[in-house]
Amino acid sequence: METKLEKTINNFSDDIGLVFSDVIYFNSKKSFNLYDARKPYTGNCFEDLILDYNLCISSCVVSKEKITNLNFDENLNVCEDLEFFLRLAYVSKLKYIPETLVKYRIHDSNLSITNQDKFYDEFYIVLNNLSGLNIDDKVLKRIIDVNFINYAKFYWKNRKINKAYMELNKIKNLYFQVLIYKLIMLIPYKLVNKIYRIISPVKIGFD
Repeated sequence: METKLEKTINNFSDDIGLVFSDVIYFNSKKSFNLYDARKPYTGNCFEDLILDYNLCISSCVVSKEKITNLNFDENLNVCEDLEFFLRLAYVSKLKYIPETLVKYRIHDSNLSITNQDKFYDEFYIVLNNLSGLNIDDKVLKRIIDVNFINYAKFYWKNRKINKAYMELNKIKNLYFQVLIYKLIMLIPYKLVNKIYRIISPVKIGFD
């Protein structure tokens, strides 16, 4: 939007390393706001972001001062922004502007769509890269299990049920969630997704 940079820059202070806003995702048929159904994390939110990364890079403006000494893995293909913003969140605060200042077009060739399966593999590389940071052990275990669940949901969506169950079997702590997903995955993803879209109060997603 025309006022994006002005409104974003005016929200910086000495302890803020990143300022971001709401985003409209759209294609030729529909649109939805990113934070209609996701929580925008603010302040000291490193652990929140690592559990539920939901930043749109197009909405983010960062402090040059805060990123000068950051190191990050340049060999990543789909998780480079994830690691970069996590490292920034570890050393500074984030601030959210509750306005829609960005529009983001979704199409079939978006990198995040065409390489979605690589995200889950690279996520472990990011965790390994962050191993020197002070991450609570319980949080770390939950992060790993949640990634297994997300990978299983990806396989379920693509009708690879055996691989989905293999990912669920790797989970070591979230036993109740494993049981629920193993039962749900007996039903085709498209049917479950269709029902969810009907009963969900917030209409998001394109599939």
